[in-house]
Amino acid sequence: MIPALLHRLDLSRSMQLYQLMRMGTAVLTGILLAKTGLTTEDLGRWEALLFIGTLVLFTGVNGLLQAIAPNYLPLSEREKPVFLQEVLGVFFLLGGFLLISFVLLEAPLVPFLTGFSSLPGFKWYALFLFLQLPSLPTEIYFLLKERPKAIFWWGFWGFGAQLVAVVFPAWRGWGLEGMLQLLCLQAAIKVLLTFWILGPFSKGHYRFHRIRGYLRLAWPLVATSFTGNLIVFFDTWLVAHWFSDGSTFAIYRYGSREFPLALALATALGTAMVPRLTANLAEGLQELKLRSTQLLHTVLPLTALLLISVHEWFPVVFHPNLASAAPLFSIYLLLSLSRVLLPNSVLIGLSDTRIILKVSLMELVLKVVTGLLFLQVWGLEGLAWSAILSFWFEKIALGTWLWKQHSITPDRWLDWKTYGFYSILLLLLFVMVHGK
Repeated sequence: MIPALLHRLDLSRSMQLYQLMRMGTAVLTGILLAKTGLTTEDLGRWEALLFIGTLVLFTGVNGLLQAIAPNYLPLSEREKPVFLQEVLGVFFLLGGFLLISFVLLEAPLVPFLTGFSSLPGFKWYALFLFLQLPSLPTEIYFLLKERPKAIFWWGFWGFGAQLVAVVFPAWRGWGLEGMLQLLCLQAAIKVLLTFWILGPFSKGHYRFHRIRGYLRLAWPLVATSFTGNLIVFFDTWLVAHWFSDGSTFAIYRYGSREFPLALALATALGTAMVPRLTANLAEGLQELKLRSTQLLHTVLPLTALLLISVHEWFPVVFHPNLASAAPLFSIYLLLSLSRVLLPNSVLIGLSDTRIILKVSLMELVLKVVTGLLFLQVWGLEGLAWSAILSFWFEKIALGTWLWKQHSITPDRWLDWKTYGFYSILLLLLFVMVHGK
């Protein structure tokens, strides 16, 4: 099966499979951990650590990754490998800064970020993040080198090892610290492989202006990632302090998950299309419209199936104690409708990244205001609706900017008829299911 799959792989499909493995590993880890001997309180602590990791790994890191391709492609063949090593250095410095900060500021950070007075193994988790960061650009390296099979195998073995490193200690009763220690070992092996893949470091030829240009393009994307994660942080922080018990925190964390297939495939397609849009905008837009239409036909029917059966499968897949998270999850399924829209990739391909930051700041304000209001009226479901509203605002604002400032109408990058059909279908199904 795998050889046949590899034979059909292109860059877009390989990136989608990679992101699918990333998200699938996260979901499968949650499912398996819920079936171990871990208590709901322990699950809440684990989710709190993951929340901190998500806040770190995707606060700034996504922006740094997205900015690699537009800076890499115009360089000469001599400069390209050196630039990638400079990028690796940036990630290493960032990881070191986070490790030192987390170790020194553990006492105030943990209660502020999670509501827990302390988290077992927090320093081990800080070490894991330090080791994890420098390996993240490897997927972009394979993308730029047009090596789809390498992308697949990097994800297959990397995420597979990560799953084992978390679940095996939990089944053996080693506790959170045992899980984190094995995770650190897995991350250390992965970063060593990254150094081996990129090859020996060049002596000389490093240019500060290259990395400065990279950071100049990346910083609006970094700030946008930071702002986007502030939205997630705000909701999680609010739940942790509003309800102040680990069980409710676990219910929220399990229920506030997006459909991983939608997020994985959309993120991967957006990432894979940036080099194409940078190299040739007209052809890139045509390909984006074609592939995003395929994305609609893949993601949205599956979203509909999950939606109509959520109350049946959710407590079986996770745990009966988490059944009350199903209505919350059904609302978050609607985020698929905004995730499949990719105006961000077009703007990055145009190197117009500042508007993405401006819109994300407005989105954050909208999310905070509506989150506070909706939580008081509808509880946890109110937070979910505020997320739906803010994500829609972002996509509409960016699509409008593309239209008005770059004369790129939505029909050039989206099949409106197909999208409209699925949108109406999902909203009707939601009304039927959620009204039960």
